[in-house]
Amino acid sequence: MTITPISQQEFVSSSLDQTISVWSSTDGRSKGLLPGAQEPVHCVQVYEDGGQLITGSTGNRVAVRKGFTADAPVVTNKLKTDIVKGNLTAMKLMPMNRLLLLGEDTGKIRLIC
Repeated sequence: MTITPISQQEFVSSSLDQTISVWSSTDGRSKGLLPGAQEPVHCVQVYEDGGQLITGSTGNRVAVRKGFTADAPVVTNKLKTDIVKGNLTAMKLMPMNRLLLLGEDTGKIRLIC
């Protein structure tokens, strides 16, 4: 399970059941479920300046959701095998230049835009 803070009062968690939850840290209640990808989501990053939620799945799919609601627009892209040779295991957003640092199960680290 991955937990990523959104703000002082909210955070996002994902689990292997293909759902993404937004939680309130003040009362500990769920603020809603976001539909995930077709496969389990295991990497979650938040770009606070743009209000975007970026997720990575076990099928090497990266999704960018504009907002934290279930009806927010989402764009999903499958990473080609010439970019990621193995499976995506870690993801970090570089907020200064909006690049993604991706870690693979083969031990390689790639920087993509």
